[in-house]
Amino acid sequence: MNRNPKRRGAARWRIVQLTDCHLGATPGTPYRGADPDRSLERIIRRLVRRPPDLLVASGDLAEQPATAVYRRLRRMLLDSGAPLLVLPGNHDDRRLLRAVFAPAAALPGDPLHLGPWVILGLDSTLPGRPDGELAPKQLDHVAHLPAGRPVLIFVHHHPLPVEAPWIDRYPLRNGATLLAAADRQPAVRAIAFGHIHFAWTRRRRHYRLYGTPATSVNSLQAVPRFTADGRGPGWREFHLTEDGRISSRCRRLDPGQRRKA
Repeated sequence: MNRNPKRRGAARWRIVQLTDCHLGATPGTPYRGADPDRSLERIIRRLVRRPPDLLVASGDLAEQPATAVYRRLRRMLLDSGAPLLVLPGNHDDRRLLRAVFAPAAALPGDPLHLGPWVILGLDSTLPGRPDGELAPKQLDHVAHLPAGRPVLIFVHHHPLPVEAPWIDRYPLRNGATLLAAADRQPAVRAIAFGHIHFAWTRRRRHYRLYGTPATSVNSLQAVPRFTADGRGPGWREFHLTEDGRISSRCRRLDPGQRRKA
């Protein structure tokens, strides 16, 4: 997945994060009043114009997990022309997801490199539960990161409160442990997650945390229950440089509704 440098100091690698697709049992099955297949297909058509160096699908990919649903998703994601990293969310079946996507995609714990960068995907799912937890093996991946290489971590659940009562009930239960491990790793540049259905960012020590809007339906933030924000589907892009810098922006299908976050 290594690409040739462009110019010194320029962004050389582009990663796109898609999350919370919530595909139903058949194409067009509504999710919260919207068609999640249609919105994902529209986003993929946008990406095909300039495929990213890596496409990350970070969980809640199926609302009704089944082999046929994941095969439909695999076809759509592969149409992007980008290498894939696929992570499960609390709505997913990790066993079915792995069976359908291996070896077409990298999966949690698989080592990925873009130039000097290490891209690490983690599995935070707890079968049958909406909240998440990282097993010791997943935390070991963070504790044993290679020295001297900038790191970008992806996980489904949010590891700290995001000031949203409706979703803060279902966090990464041992998120503080993940953050403490990242605090001890100066090479970590960012941790990105889905699950929250809106754009969010915060600085912590030497790295940033990024929450990414859903490709399906997104919510207002400071409300007691999920409330559609009316702004439509979204995704996040990351730009990585040879010297270890990272920048990010969220995008929406309507170009007039883009915003930095």
